[in-house]
Amino acid sequence: MGEPEECIEVLDKWIQSEKNTIYDENIKGPENSQDVLNTYMERLESFGKRLLSAIKHEDLFELQELNWPNELMECIKDMNIRIVITDRIECWFLRYHFVKSKLHINELAAENAGLE
Repeated sequence: MGEPEECIEVLDKWIQSEKNTIYDENIKGPENSQDVLNTYMERLESFGKRLLSAIKHEDLFELQELNWPNELMECIKDMNIRIVITDRIECWFLRYHFVKSKLHINELAAENAGLE
């Protein structure tokens, strides 16, 4: 691996999986209090910050602790690909907490069902 497209494809699948895991650990149902949603956002941000720091410092132990896929180890050695990877991590974990979360996907499915 090492081609940008392959790296991004693996990264996106991994990020979705990690977001789902964090979602499942924090969101208990369709009706959540603001505290539950805040906790979810804080967990995403904490995870994202740890991940960005581990990538920046090439901390292999921390990356393993965060379930970083072995396939992406080569990708972060290429600075051009690393920039894209860190931008995506920042967007998915630090900026857009609910985009592509299970909550968001369920809401989109409900909206689409209502349009039929």
